[in-house]
Amino acid sequence: MFYSPTKYYLLWAAIYFLIIFVFRARHIVDGKLDNLYRYFKSSGWTGDVLRKAGKRGAPLVFMLFHFVFYLIGHLLGVLCFHY
Repeated sequence: MFYSPTKYYLLWAAIYFLIIFVFRARHIVDGKLDNLYRYFKSSGWTGDVLRKAGKRGAPLVFMLFHFVFYLIGHLLGVLCFHY
């Protein structure tokens, strides 16, 4: 119940990373597309963390944030299903 959704999430995350940070990176840098990454980068503590990670590390740190949010939501969902 835990591993199957996680492997699909990781597949989706890899595709998302490629689209947002490789193929469409210029549009994000130019500010032409609104997305969660831009929101995180302009928000309080998440923006501070992403700025400290630097230009190359910020996308990876963002994806780590995203995975942690997924993991918390998934674990809560599994707990609610079983209890």
